[in-house]
Formats: sequence, structure tokens, C-alpha cells
Amino acid sequence: MPNRNVVSWNTLLDGFVKSGDIDSAYEVFDAMPERNVVSWNSMIAGFVKNDLPREALMLFIEMMVCGLVPDEYTMASVISAISDLGLLDLGRRAHGYVFVVGHDWGALIAWTLCIMRPDRVKALVNTSLAHLPRDPSVSLVHHFKHLYGDNYYICRFQVQLIISTMSQELNVLREILTMRNPHRSSLTHKDWGSTGEEIALPSWLSEEDLDYYASKFEKTGFTGGMNYYRCLNLNWELTAPWAGAKIQVPTKFIVGDLDLTYHYPNIQDYMHKGGFKNEVPLLEEVVVLEGVGHFIQQERAEEVTDHIYNFIKKFQ
Repeated sequence: MPNRNVVSWNTLLDGFVKSGDIDSAYEVFDAMPERNVVSWNSMIAGFVKNDLPREALMLFIEMMVCGLVPDEYTMASVISAISDLGLLDLGRRAHGYVFVVGHDWGALIAWTLCIMRPDRVKALVNTSLAHLPRDPSVSLVHHFKHLYGDNYYICRFQVQLIISTMSQELNVLREILTMRNPHRSSLTHKDWGSTGEEIALPSWLSEEDLDYYASKFEKTGFTGGMNYYRCLNLNWELTAPWAGAKIQVPTKFIVGDLDLTYHYPNIQDYMHKGGFKNEVPLLEEVVVLEGVGHFIQQERAEEVTDHIYNFIKKFQ
């Protein structure tokens, strides 16, 4: 579509939405080189009008993750989607509380939310990354540097980005998503997709999934991810006022026994011999799934969902 600007794209998108052709509308939305709030509003409203409230809410979440500020039209559609899903009464009963579920980076953010605003969290289910108390003497980056050296990926990402081609990108994605050796603690450059060997995909991960991930990174680049790692030291500095604070929220924690995070030095003793419970006094259960790696929410989707649902429903 040569020389087509965002207004033209939005017009085309709106036409498909109004005609009820939601599949074509989403194809246009997904292909747009640039989107504004109007683009997101049209697609979210289209999902609601076509009885797809869950898809509408998922797209709203994606909109927020992308950093866009919703307007009154966005929220009108979101409220309709929530109503269609029968969640309005649940929202009223919660009285401003939220249930939080986190994994990996999301787990770190969830732990921090529960430290800073426990009054806003009704219950927490975190996966993969256990809460560790803030060490006032050393930042997280320097902690990993001490354990694994400068070539550890978190340390390396402070100064450089190592992925330069789509081929490397796909290899890296394959390597990370299928990692099954919990003792590969260095995660150096040579560990990530540089062997040239074909990596077999498990049943829960398809070539289409990889192509989708790669297409998104091709559009956005890796700047967001790199900046997250590069802000770890800054985050450590900013959280100084909460040093020593406990997680005072009902919590369940889930991890795979093949997850690299379950094999950090001394972490299993910390999790199972009282240290974790001391830092998270309302920790109700630590679940270790056998034969599962880092991406447990994909590897054991139904089992993890059941754990989350059964824990959260106790507080409704």
C-alpha cells in the first residue's frame, strides 16, 4: 500500500470493522506500519461489536504495554467488554484490589508492586523468579557479575546488543524457549544460537509461533528489552526506601524443576527451608513442576492455569 498514511489505514480498518469483517480488519491492523489511538480504538471496538470481548481486553492490554494512553472511546469499549464477560460485579466486590500473576520480568514487577502497594493487591501468583530481599551492599547486576562474570547476559546487555540478523534472532528464540539444561549458568554469547545446529521444537511451540515472535521483534527491535536490563541498577537505587520490607500479600509460587532460576546458587535451600517464607510471610505454597523449564505457562498451560485459578478463587 504505497504512500498510505495512518489516516488512510484507519479508514480502511474502520470500513472492515463496520462491515463486520473482523478477520480482514485485524489483518489490516496487524499490517499497519504505524498506529495511533484511533487505530487501537477501532480494533478494540470491532472485537466488542463482534462478540469477542476477551480479544478486546487482550488488545487493550497490548495497547497499554505499547505505551499508548487510552481515551474515553477506548474505555467505553473496555467497559462493554468487561460487562459482556460478566466481570463488573467481581470488579465492584474487589473494591480496588487486584489479583496479580507474574512470570520472569513480570514476577519482578509483581514483587515490587506488592512491596510498594500491598493495599492494592488481593492475592499474588508468581512464577519462575522467587522474591529475594534487596541487598543494600550490591546491585543485582553486580551480584550476577560476581557469580558468573562479565559475559553473563545481564552484565553483557549493559553495554552491547549481540543480535544483529533475523537468522540470529530466530536461533536465539529457539535456544531460549527450548532450554532444558538448568546448569548452563553462564548464558554467554556462544550459548545463544551460534552453533548452527537445528533445534527441535517441543509440542507446545510451533514454527508459526516463532515466526510471529520474530515478526514482532522485527518491527519493534530489542530496545525495550535492553533498556529493562540496563535499568536494573537504577531500579536497585530507587527501591532503597523499601529495603527490608516484606511481601505482605497472600502468595503462591510456581517454578519448573528444569528452570535455570531454580538452580541459582543456594536458591533451593532458600525456597524450601524457610528463607522464602521469612521474606514472604503470607506465602501459602511453593509448587515445583517436574520436567518443566522456564516457560511453564506455555509448557504446562492447563496445569498452571488451574493452579492460578484455584488459588485466586479462594479470595473472591
